[in-house]
Amino acid sequence: MQQTLFIDQIPLSGRWLFDANQNIKTQVDTIPILFSSKLLSTEGFLNALHFTRNGSVVSINDVQFEALNDTLYNIYGLRQAGKSPSNYQLAFNLTEFKKYNSGKEGEGVISISWTLESTNLPPVAKAGSDITVTTVGLVTLDGSASSDPESDQIIYNWVAPEGVALNDSTLAAPSFTITNTHQGNTYSFLLIVSDGSLFTTDVVDVIVNLETATYYQDADGDGYGNAAVATEGSTQPAGYVINNTDCDDTKASVHPGATEVCNGIDDNCDGLIDDGVQSIYYQDLDVDGYGNALVTIQAVLCQMGMLRITLIVMITMQVSMKDVDPSLQRLIF
Repeated sequence: MQQTLFIDQIPLSGRWLFDANQNIKTQVDTIPILFSSKLLSTEGFLNALHFTRNGSVVSINDVQFEALNDTLYNIYGLRQAGKSPSNYQLAFNLTEFKKYNSGKEGEGVISISWTLESTNLPPVAKAGSDITVTTVGLVTLDGSASSDPESDQIIYNWVAPEGVALNDSTLAAPSFTITNTHQGNTYSFLLIVSDGSLFTTDVVDVIVNLETATYYQDADGDGYGNAAVATEGSTQPAGYVINNTDCDDTKASVHPGATEVCNGIDDNCDGLIDDGVQSIYYQDLDVDGYGNALVTIQAVLCQMGMLRITLIVMITMQVSMKDVDPSLQRLIF
């Protein structure tokens, strides 16, 4: 009896169940593949896949497959593997697989291509309002009001003008130092914010208009300045003060508010010499040089030639028994 031997001459084939060359706005996650026959084995299935973005290989560590029936499989996880807007291609090498019934191998590679369009909106850069600086010191820029419509993380990049050094140009709010050398200048700072794909810019101006004051030399270091020696500036120089009320800048003991003493000079800068320096004097009716402690008066007597008598009167507290004659009433001078 003669039997006919069947030899399968048709290689394994397959096709993607996905329209080629599509332009899509959301990355596809699953693409089905349909084989012409049941596979003898699925071993090495993922190794037969080749995923590219703009011609460069994309990792498929997150890509998986599942059998829906003997010939239909889903390949999924593509969205995680490729998110950025680009041209994508997914290919499958049929030569690695055989038909289940005949063992006939597949031939060639089947591929599918598509374009993921960008739906990303650019971030909004806000460098803040213009700043007028009136005093020397630290100035802080503020781009923290910048935002992204899709809440993507923002990358900051500040571009400073020549002559200005920011502490960190990648911060939302970097800072720099204004000195007297910046007076009268206007500095424009460019803020660039990016979401990794798109960027926008904004500019903020820093206007340096330092306030100046008059400072007076304080040579004796008593905190009061000499009106005859002055300088203008936006910062207080060493050895200078803001007031000019010292009447003698060579003596630290002489200044407004100092205690007036009997020394022949104006200690408290009120324009008067030895004013208000009073001593206690005692009545000496009998003119014996000793005063009555019960009868006193305060008076100004500040002359160096009378110092000895004044001291005697002030420290002698004895009462003279002869102080009885009213006609001899006087003060010791």
